Amino acid sequence: MNRPRPRFTEEFLVAVLDALDEGVIAFDALGRLIAANPSAVRMLDMDLEAMRGRPVTDLAHTPLRGDGTAMPAHEHPVVHTLRNGVEVTGMVMGLRPPIGDPRWVSANTRLMPATEESPQRGLVLSFTDVTDRLRAEAALRWRAEFDELVTRLSGQFLSTRPEQTATEIDRALAEVGEFAQVDRCYLYLVDEDNKAVSNVHEWTAPGIRSRKDVRQRVPRETLPWLLRKLERHEAIHIRT
Repeated sequence: MNRPRPRFTEEFLVAVLDALDEGVIAFDALGRLIAANPSAVRMLDMDLEAMRGRPVTDLAHTPLRGDGTAMPAHEHPVVHTLRNGVEVTGMVMGLRPPIGDPRWVSANTRLMPATEESPQRGLVLSFTDVTDRLRAEAALRWRAEFDELVTRLSGQFLSTRPEQTATEIDRALAEVGEFAQVDRCYLYLVDEDNKAVSNVHEWTAPGIRSRKDVRQRVPRETLPWLLRKLERHEAIHIRT
């Protein structure tokens, strides 16, 4: 025996949408914004009343593809679904505000059922902020690739002849610097008297001036925290 489906009041449905962390926006069949829940308003920093009745392309945030390039209007999940009748699930896209870094979301679209009053179908766009997750995944990939680079370079040094050591060091610094996308990459050596350190190898990116000559005989006392960590064979992380 089929039980009748419960009918929820508008107040109940509004309360449910307001409680969601997920952003939810409703659009009519022409792609005009009808309503949005508080999470969507917050994530898009949106003036809801100003946006009501306007197309999704009028949002202040510039849509981005998953690779960070600009997303053409016809690829936007709202436009795509309304134009082709194909719903979207789990599309990762960026939303770049006028100022600041983009917010990355996982977006879904669902077509609304047609009714006698509204035979043309609008849709609901829902999206979840995945910025932190993507950053964590990117950091793990970077670490794995860097470890692979260091392992490969270490293996190459084991088979390097003494007279080729300096050349191999310069090449290794270049690979590390290019991988890390930095301006300079150095190798310092503690002097024999243990009172100073000197820059013995340096790689610089194109257009960056060398500072190797001015990085000689740097007194140990100017770098106490750095040398203590090196003597304990500890990794040094400098946030930029």
